[in-house]
Amino acid sequence: MTKKKDDYRVIFTKELGITFKKWRNKAQKTQDYVGDYSDVSRVTIGKWESGKNIPDLFDFYQALKQISTNPSEFWTDFAKSYEEKVAPKLQVAERRKKPVFWGKTQKKPIPKK
Repeated sequence: MTKKKDDYRVIFTKELGITFKKWRNKAQKTQDYVGDYSDVSRVTIGKWESGKNIPDLFDFYQALKQISTNPSEFWTDFAKSYEEKVAPKLQVAERRKKPVFWGKTQKKPIPKK
């Protein structure tokens, strides 16, 4: 895996955790409650929310059902948040990198006879 892809994965995971925590707090549910009813530990929920672990999709979906009656609304909110907060930062970072030139950038001098 490339470094760039790893960086994007970290940013994605952290934003996913932030959004999950926001929704869990909005639903007034504790990590214990969500963990008990979705068959994962409180510690696992905490690691998701802090961005330390990427959740297993099935476990995450089960936990999501405990805090939302419509999980698709969560994904819509997450996508909007990601695009508003994270994508612009990534674009700025990409623009700051020096461009890579492949091929000729100058003409070769003509050798003297």
